[in-house]
Amino acid sequence: MTITIPELFLQSLYLLLATGFAVGGIALLIAVYRRPRIAISKWAASHQYTLVRYQYRTLRRGPFFRFGRWNNLAPVFSIVVRDQQGNIRAGWAKCDALKSDRDEMIVEVRWDALETNKAAQSMKH
Repeated sequence: MTITIPELFLQSLYLLLATGFAVGGIALLIAVYRRPRIAISKWAASHQYTLVRYQYRTLRRGPFFRFGRWNNLAPVFSIVVRDQQGNIRAGWAKCDALKSDRDEMIVEVRWDALETNKAAQSMKH
């Protein structure tokens, strides 16, 4: 079986395209998951909180769960922060991209008393 030059060229082109798609997909995934984490870190610093824990939530989205709405695509995190006096607060943070600036994100936080109590109890042990 002999491979002609045009066949070899096409195989090389397909391999190059597949590699490009794979690298591009991985870069896109990194960017999609990294931007909200950076936005939450900036939000915490601007409000003089120390992030104790934050976790991406897919199903349990707290007060930001709205069935059938487009904003279910916005990343939601459960967060635990400590203020300057050492008080623990827990809640939910949603990150929305600004329509005018895709690199900037708005972080909306809603505090949750039940989650705060759970977090405070787990910090004591």
